[in-house]
Amino acid sequence: MATMLGGPLLLLYLIIRCEKNQCVLFQLPVVLPNHLSAYFSSTAALLVFGFISLMYLFSSSKPSNARKMQGLPPSFMALLIMSLIMVGLTWFKPEAISIAHGEYLRLFSVTLAFGIALNTLIFLLAQANIIAKERDYCFPMAFFFGNRTQVMVGRVELKYFLYANVGLVAWGILDLLILLNAVLEESVTPSLLLIAVSQYVYVAHQLLFENFLRSRPFVELEGLGFFWIMRVLLYQPYLHSLPAFYAATTGVELTKPALMANCVFFLFGFVIYISSLHQKENFVADPVAYKNFKSLPYYQGKRVMVSGYWGLVQKPDYLGYMIMWMSWSLACGINGLTVLVLLIVYASTIFMMFQTTKLKQLKYGSAWNRYMNLVPYKLIPNIF
Repeated sequence: MATMLGGPLLLLYLIIRCEKNQCVLFQLPVVLPNHLSAYFSSTAALLVFGFISLMYLFSSSKPSNARKMQGLPPSFMALLIMSLIMVGLTWFKPEAISIAHGEYLRLFSVTLAFGIALNTLIFLLAQANIIAKERDYCFPMAFFFGNRTQVMVGRVELKYFLYANVGLVAWGILDLLILLNAVLEESVTPSLLLIAVSQYVYVAHQLLFENFLRSRPFVELEGLGFFWIMRVLLYQPYLHSLPAFYAATTGVELTKPALMANCVFFLFGFVIYISSLHQKENFVADPVAYKNFKSLPYYQGKRVMVSGYWGLVQKPDYLGYMIMWMSWSLACGINGLTVLVLLIVYASTIFMMFQTTKLKQLKYGSAWNRYMNLVPYKLIPNIF
């Protein structure tokens, strides 16, 4: 809990470090802006609320299930359209990209204030029984963990909307903004290009196959509270785009062998990540097509696969994700700041892994215990 509460302040500090080109973590003196205009501006507020409003329009105008199966998910289309708009601005109105990039710190501060205000509003509405409670938590737990797992705003389910349509799309757009600004300044480095492009590809894949996102246990079961809102509105876009921001600010350069090795490292993690996800989801959708794969019954007639990636470790997708993050950190060079960010991401990923395991144990009981007996290792075969 202390990490989640102190996380926004730590992330703010890291952004200031990079924005002021003080990217050596323990470099002194630390120059912290002490005037309000350094953290808030009308431009930043307009960008944040305009973006969220636009994402809401995309999400609320989603097609019917029949059309959705044939077309592209609205969140993926939103990413593409926003990307095309930004590329067009780079060509026809480049000063707009420079202005938006200069608001990076203020964008974070406005998003933080919006997240706290939104969570407080949801909490008060639940306490006043205007929003029906699903969980009867005490006062502090209700604020931090949320009394509800779903809140509808018109046609949009708010928790998933903040996760996919806001958090993930914002991550991809921030990476693109940083890259386009570097293009305008003629300061693109191979490290920045690797980080921005690979992260954008990762985000695009997530949104293109958003059925993977909806079926994740923490998406289904976690409450809409402070922890969720901070995770999806702050950590997902801003912490994840921090390697690109760092690479653009410092102009870090890698040797060609190191750059090639890092590309291979990213592809290795990405292949593990997407292959394990597709293997799992395709099995769930059509178990007959995978009848040669070993599986066992675990819940209401469903089966869980214990072959392929999922027969080696319990969380191969988490392993792939952690390998990708290692490649993004290495692309920034080894220093205190990048190591700290990597440790934060790894700690939160491992925490989420144990949280997900606990949720599945509570939901599936002895069936999940049988799976863990067959696949005892969580991330690394024969080690952990």
